[in-house]
Amino acid sequence: SYDRVFLIFGENELGWPNTQAFYDGYGEVIDAVRERQPEAAVYIQSILPVSQEVSEKNIDCTNNEQILKFNEMLKELAKEKDAIYLDVASVMMDENGNLPEDAAVDGIHPGSKYYKIWAEYLEDNAILPQE
Repeated sequence: SYDRVFLIFGENELGWPNTQAFYDGYGEVIDAVRERQPEAAVYIQSILPVSQEVSEKNIDCTNNEQILKFNEMLKELAKEKDAIYLDVASVMMDENGNLPEDAAVDGIHPGSKYYKIWAEYLEDNAILPQE
């Protein structure tokens, strides 16, 4: 039994032509979590930005503009499903909305310094509704 469940999906789905399928599928995951953990608070974490270089290459629609669109969908989904949206991306980007160059060797997956920033964000913001 858990009191909190954290979800983060989406970067690999950025190129899906049918964004409604992503939205609906994510909703089904939340429903399945609620079925198994009805008392748990469900947190939806934003998709993290990528580096400017990765965004400009735009392989499989992996770019920061698309990430922003998907994050807006996730905010709506959180409202619809009574989940809590966590904007982790806000602490993982530079002034231009990109993952900082020093954050990840591949421009996508953060290194330990940025995982610590992520963890601190969760510690500060993943408060249970009754807290």
